[in-house]
Amino acid sequence: MKIPAGDIRFNLNNKEYLLPQLKELFKEHWFVLDTAHLIVMNNNGLAVGEHDVKVKLVHRIPYTGYFGQYLVLESVAAKRLYCQA
Repeated sequence: MKIPAGDIRFNLNNKEYLLPQLKELFKEHWFVLDTAHLIVMNNNGLAVGEHDVKVKLVHRIPYTGYFGQYLVLESVAAKRLYCQA
């Protein structure tokens, strides 16, 4: 089941964001060992159990910023996550 982007919140560093806001959050640091959470706003809720999640990430590497240009890398990841009630 595909969830509409407007129904998904991304929680990082105890802050919650809408998906369209993420592309402008280049000042928010996500340390590689920190956990993020996806929150699905759905009146019917998600079924308890496993769900496949696919994300596309665009990484702006902060220590490569020379003259305003940063190294930008893109990646795609998929994972099966467990939904708790």
